[in-house]
Amino acid sequence: MIAFYLGLAVVLLLTIVLGLGHVFRQPGRAESLLAALLFGSTGVALVLVLGKGLGLDRALDIALCSPCWRPSSAWRSCCAAGRK
Repeated sequence: MIAFYLGLAVVLLLTIVLGLGHVFRQPGRAESLLAALLFGSTGVALVLVLGKGLGLDRALDIALCSPCWRPSSAWRSCCAAGRK
């Protein structure tokens, strides 16, 4: 089962690399935004899969808290608080 999770992690990492290659080939605002969303969600999935495959119990905590560490989410919450 460990090989399955590590293989899935390789596929997720390949998805990130292909998305980055697409951004460099066709630079644009929409493509960059979609790539950022891809990197964020795939990065969380990658941490979860690697944590499960390597038996790291804390990976779940890291993956679920990592969206809170992104500067963009903090910026959005500050802007939303200022609009009230």
